[in-house]
Amino acid sequence: MQAIFARYFLPAPSPPIQAISIFVSFLVVVLLSKIVGYIGWISPGEKFPWVLAGSFILLFSMFNSVLFLNALSPAKYYRNSIYSFAGLAVLSGLSAYLISGLSLSEAGSFRWIFLVLTVGYIVFLSIVGAMKAIMELAKQKDTRNFDGRRHRLKR
Repeated sequence: MQAIFARYFLPAPSPPIQAISIFVSFLVVVLLSKIVGYIGWISPGEKFPWVLAGSFILLFSMFNSVLFLNALSPAKYYRNSIYSFAGLAVLSGLSAYLISGLSLSEAGSFRWIFLVLTVGYIVFLSIVGAMKAIMELAKQKDTRNFDGRRHRLKR
């Protein structure tokens, strides 16, 4: 299991790759729901593309924040994450608008949902970044203590 994790997530995939993967997945699910709706198996509502857009943005937020722990360059990863999130939100919203025919204002409370997702993403990414910094400090302190003990034992 660790070999699989190490193969795909060490180092962390770049945020643009993550955003593109999530966006393509969003488009596939939306188009499948439209096809299944035309067949008559289900009847997704007219706001369903907006629901999926919010869901996939939340999915990106979770994966991106967790993978931030494996980032080789935290500052670069953070910057690219913010840009990727913005691009994903704009493209998902535009796609949901084109597919559903409803603007963000007409879709009801989705304006507030997107705002909450954006603020939540930034807060969550900041918390994970702080956790990463604390972990690095703890590792450095542990290494210094270990080196000091080893030096004292050699005498």
